[in-house]
Amino acid sequence: MALYAYNKTGAPLALAAGHPIVTLPASPVPPNPGKPYNVTSELRPNLTVDPIHGKTGGMTAGEFALVQAQVAAGSIVFEWTSDPEYSTASLVVGGPTPGVHAIDGPDHSGSPVAALAGTNGTPSGTNKYVTDSDPRNSDDRDPLAHKDSHVIGADQLDDAVGGGVPVHGLMSALDKLKLDAHDNANDPTAGQKAALQGTASTPSVTNRYRSEQDPAVALITTANMQYYVDFNSGNDSWDGLSPVALPGNVGPKKTLQKVVDQVPYFVFHNVTINAVGIELTAGNIWIEKFVAKDRVFLIDGGQANRTVVVDNAGAKWSSDPTTTVSSLVRNGGAGFGSAQELKGYICRIFSSSAPGVVLQERMIHSHTDTALVPVRNYQTSPHVTGIPATFDVVKPSTAISANVAVTLRNEGVGIMQMQNIRTASTAKISQYGGNGTIFISHMVVESTAIGVPPGVGPTEPINGTGGWLYLDKSSYNPTTWVLKSAITDPQSGVGQVGAGLGWIYSKGSGLGMQLSGCVLKMVRVARTMSFHVYQGCNVESFAGIGGSYDTATPVTILNSSGFATTRFGGHPTKPSFLIMSTRVGISSGVAVLPSASPTYPHGIESISSDLRLYGVVGSGHAGLGVYAHCGGSIQLVPGNLATLTGALGDFGFDPVFATLKPSAAVPGSGLDTVLEARLRGAGGNAITLTTVAGGALALGNVGTAFTLTYVSGVTTVAQVEALINALLPLAVGSYFRIKTPGTGATVLTAPADTFGPINFTGGLNAVAAGSWSQLFSDYMFTSVYENVVAKQIPVTGV
Repeated sequence: MALYAYNKTGAPLALAAGHPIVTLPASPVPPNPGKPYNVTSELRPNLTVDPIHGKTGGMTAGEFALVQAQVAAGSIVFEWTSDPEYSTASLVVGGPTPGVHAIDGPDHSGSPVAALAGTNGTPSGTNKYVTDSDPRNSDDRDPLAHKDSHVIGADQLDDAVGGGVPVHGLMSALDKLKLDAHDNANDPTAGQKAALQGTASTPSVTNRYRSEQDPAVALITTANMQYYVDFNSGNDSWDGLSPVALPGNVGPKKTLQKVVDQVPYFVFHNVTINAVGIELTAGNIWIEKFVAKDRVFLIDGGQANRTVVVDNAGAKWSSDPTTTVSSLVRNGGAGFGSAQELKGYICRIFSSSAPGVVLQERMIHSHTDTALVPVRNYQTSPHVTGIPATFDVVKPSTAISANVAVTLRNEGVGIMQMQNIRTASTAKISQYGGNGTIFISHMVVESTAIGVPPGVGPTEPINGTGGWLYLDKSSYNPTTWVLKSAITDPQSGVGQVGAGLGWIYSKGSGLGMQLSGCVLKMVRVARTMSFHVYQGCNVESFAGIGGSYDTATPVTILNSSGFATTRFGGHPTKPSFLIMSTRVGISSGVAVLPSASPTYPHGIESISSDLRLYGVVGSGHAGLGVYAHCGGSIQLVPGNLATLTGALGDFGFDPVFATLKPSAAVPGSGLDTVLEARLRGAGGNAITLTTVAGGALALGNVGTAFTLTYVSGVTTVAQVEALINALLPLAVGSYFRIKTPGTGATVLTAPADTFGPINFTGGLNAVAAGSWSQLFSDYMFTSVYENVVAKQIPVTGV
């Protein structure tokens, strides 16, 4: 029945009243109560004083109130440990309620009694309860020795992770660090985990993913891209990713090679190189890429980049009401000229009220002084009544000039295209091999030599060797890579302008070449697997040598609806159309115009070739419409006769070449070699030969009059023949050659072998000249050959 007081402050505290007044020890952890202090005797009320035992003058109600004030302040607290021994008046004391026994139950049963059984053993004099004042409660001691890791030894703990049944300890410190470092946000999603399976085979140490710095990854495009090169004001130290200069080395490149090198080799996305200015960096620019299927690699000079070639004295021409979809007629103003100076350039509609015509461009196929003919018809007439169209003649201002050679090679099956570019000076463009297709579009060729690399081979305006080369009228949108409309957008192939230009040349057994909407001076193809000319082309001179030209499709040169007439001829020095050892089919309506050269008087010359004519037209040729010789054949289609004519007839075959055998013409001469004129037909009869004895063997001429000087008693027939053969590559060799060798050991002697001049004789012009209708009718009547209506007619002695 003790009354305990507890100090809740951190310093010793004296009670406000008491008999005597006591000081409570400080609490070690305020405001928790400190150690208990028995104040049962000191706080007895004055009604319970015990003078006999020295306890007098007990607590009054006022003194209890003073102590209660300390309780109310939270400084101390009181507690009866069992039944209260007396009343504390106004002092609030915790503990059992006065008059109620502390142990529950009438028979002292229940949980408090059960607790008296203790926690270990039977409570007794030798197994006592521990009281609060027992010093052992505050005697700190180290635990007995025990294992410090539980990882080794007999007291190992189970592992956190194990195979089957865990064997060792809890999680190690290292594993705990790893677990703490894990962030669930870094866990791959279900889709990402599925992607980790890879695209081919199972990823492993021998089938690894590639990192971004892998050189192979750097060779592959990762997105559609726009690159820029400014030949005038660019800088090769800039990144080529902006058309204008920006801070941080951002801006257009200076040279085409540098910007091309920036594009990965494998083009699996659409890519455009946007070019402006004039490229003057001499040397070979090599452009080789693998363009994937359905992808476009574009080098674009920009449709907006145009230079005016000619206009109406500084203004635009206005259209005349007679303008149609196929002919743009000027309404007065400066003339276009009548010598075809503007063909191959681009006519630009500057303004028009006709729908879909404004800013349309068409390459000029041909023209008169008053009207321009486009390679492709306009969608509607540019002229609207009362509101004429305005137009001028332009060319691309973006150019490749000087001694620049651009070589294009596409190893993929996608599209590699160069468009809106002009070539000038001696620049060259070549297509070299590759499995894919090269397209060239909207190009004006002013250079005299575009083709093979510098110093190699002939100088041709555009050269193709192996692969597929298309000179085409269509162009691509440089930002969407969609082929522009064939009706409402520009339509210009390749135009060859000016004078003194070389051949547009393709060669190689693997090559296919196609011309569409092109206006060219000279085209030469050699050993070409497939060749097509169509859709409004105008070629002044065509020469094809040694090609099958697509045997599955006999018609390889044709007209197309909605385009200008495909035509050949008009070159001042070259043949209009000449083929050798090949097969060509020409469709109905294709026109063959006369050449201005007297050396090539015929419309078409076929040498050892299969020529198929389907209604070909043309007139005014000085020779034959078609001249087939050296095994050449002509084929016609019933119901679609050619109307190609010449002054000597519609067609003709081999001529007879003049010959000379001196020993037969001069009795006693030992020169029995048979010489054959190389001038066609009767022209060879004008050749003469005179022999004289002299100090050295020589052969000279004045025109067709030849003089042979021999050393009497020394020169042999074999030596004379060797001299003639040696001169064949030279100009003199263009007049005659050895047809039949003589007796080589015979020695020439004077005066028997001195004679002349004597003429070559027996030369005849082309034989079997006649009309298409007569020949066709005759063969239909005899029912010999269904389609082949004329074949070579042998000539004895040729």
